[in-house]
Amino acid sequence: MIDVILYSVLNTLVACLVIGGIALLIWKIIIDRRTKKVIELINSDAWNNEGTNNPVVDLYVSIGRKCEWGKYIDLLNEEEKIVFFLMYMDGEVNNGGYEQYFLEGHAKYAQDTQNALKTIGADKLALITQRAIKAYEEKDYDLLCKLSDEYYEQEYPRHPDVLYELLYKYVTDNKEKFIRE
Repeated sequence: MIDVILYSVLNTLVACLVIGGIALLIWKIIIDRRTKKVIELINSDAWNNEGTNNPVVDLYVSIGRKCEWGKYIDLLNEEEKIVFFLMYMDGEVNNGGYEQYFLEGHAKYAQDTQNALKTIGADKLALITQRAIKAYEEKDYDLLCKLSDEYYEQEYPRHPDVLYELLYKYVTDNKEKFIRE
């Protein structure tokens, strides 16, 4: 009798693993297709870098889903990490400042994010972020607050999407790295 129960439990576990594996494979295919559609939109020049239909945001959402919003960051290649780190930081800093970015557990990616800013040519934002990392490490929250304002003022004086423009150029220059057949 115990053998029958164990056999039944084992079969159920195997079935769950197989179904889970199939579901994961299907999810990966869906995410890769979504990413490919975003890159095709970028290639078509259908996006004029204005308005709300921003393929960089769409790409970020696709990448975020792929890595479960940072939970499985190692699933991303270097180019995808750059988009993810920068868009995530930008959203956090613009929503609640560097304080929110660091205090919600993103400090472990701060140096990667600063390097990503340099990679796309956002040198001034990289310097501000470098100073913010130091302020956070020294627990200087007043300076962190001032640097949040400086980030916002640096990014937004001439156009509300400076970071998006740099990311758009980065993605178009590296589009083959975002498509996996």
